[in-house]
Amino acid sequence: MTVDGRWMEELDLTIRSYWVVKKLGVNTVGDLLTTTSAVDVVVLPGSAKRCRYELVHKLARAGVDPATVDAWAEAPARHPVPAYPDDPHPWGLLFTAGEPAGVAEGIRAVHRDGADDVVVYRDGTFSVVLSRRHETVPAAGNALAAGLSAALGRAVYAFRQGGPVGHLVAYENGAAARGFATGGEPLGLPALDLGELPLSRAERASLPGLSRNLPALLRLLDIRSYGYGQHNPEHDEGSPTTVWLSLG
Repeated sequence: MTVDGRWMEELDLTIRSYWVVKKLGVNTVGDLLTTTSAVDVVVLPGSAKRCRYELVHKLARAGVDPATVDAWAEAPARHPVPAYPDDPHPWGLLFTAGEPAGVAEGIRAVHRDGADDVVVYRDGTFSVVLSRRHETVPAAGNALAAGLSAALGRAVYAFRQGGPVGHLVAYENGAAARGFATGGEPLGLPALDLGELPLSRAERASLPGLSRNLPALLRLLDIRSYGYGQHNPEHDEGSPTTVWLSLG
């Protein structure tokens, strides 16, 4: 049997990666390489960027030509990006460059009143902030994002999902500077170009579909997309890349 005819079960994938590729209708290595791309894998609900890394590694171990693996990893989406489900529970998060410890110090500096529970953790390029108090506030009116952008001296992105509509707002120098909304909903801000985010060429080519599902876009940024109230993040409180804050 050629490597392209090898069953996906033979690659010894983790359960998460296996079910992701099965959702795409993939049965063999050839199916994966000819009918999907790495972008298709990552944007599916329940997936994460580590599924892409795992598949690249397993394809190489299976003897697939490195150029073929690279072409699969760098291809734009071949499937329509799935719409975000109409979940009535709003949720949100912040993300910014920098290490969690420095971001946590910035949060302590700008916290003024009211109790809040916050976790800051590293996901890929970004530090992610989950805040119990600020999770559901409008992305264009997030006081924590505004204060943190001033304290850190760099952009802080506030994301909020409410039903099928997602908002992403860039804060700079203590104020909302640019915004994007699923479906073009007006935010009263200059438009945020999603291309300013650190995306690959293939991911940028997939932006028309990703613009309708911002949680899928977050997964491509290597951000696990969930809010404080959905479930506790999968991080050890003793981890050096995670900081827990109880403010009040």
